[in-house]
Amino acid sequence: MRITGGGNRGRPLICPEGNDTRPTSDRARAALFNVLNHASFALSFEGALVLDLFAGTGALGLEALSYGADFAVFVENSPKALACLDRNIRSLGHEKASQIINSDVLKWIDKGCDNQFDFIFLDPPYHKGLGEQVLDRLIKAQCLHNETVVIYERGVDEGIINTSKWYVCNKKTYGAAHIQFLKPLTA
Repeated sequence: MRITGGGNRGRPLICPEGNDTRPTSDRARAALFNVLNHASFALSFEGALVLDLFAGTGALGLEALSYGADFAVFVENSPKALACLDRNIRSLGHEKASQIINSDVLKWIDKGCDNQFDFIFLDPPYHKGLGEQVLDRLIKAQCLHNETVVIYERGVDEGIINTSKWYVCNKKTYGAAHIQFLKPLTA
């Protein structure tokens, strides 16, 4: 696993052993960042504030930092994933541009956000219904502004999301992953 673009392109990332963490593949990550870097619906990564939920190895947030984001907040609660995340941040030299929060994602969001993020990466475990719960709570917690883009990865065989609060800007499928690029209808 490697950073696929930006200033840290080609730098390796470590991943915990076992099946508890399911990192977004390099191919899918490169493709989704290509969409974001060329989309009319997304802000530039330059100077962006990023939130990586269910961060795992941190590959998505670290890729955003590689493309010029100013700061990334990583929320994760698996001890194995947290150890790898910390090592990945340190190996890329992003300690000052990163914050690791050791917490259950839903509990953290329920406390409310101190910031409104430009990009939110949402990559929950598949088939547990966590993504939809997070989407509902992000709006209530005031983590969003009108231009926030949520990049939501879920299994290709999972149902469609409730679009009464979200506009689907784009969607892509990469292997077993279905990725939707969402913007809030009201922030």
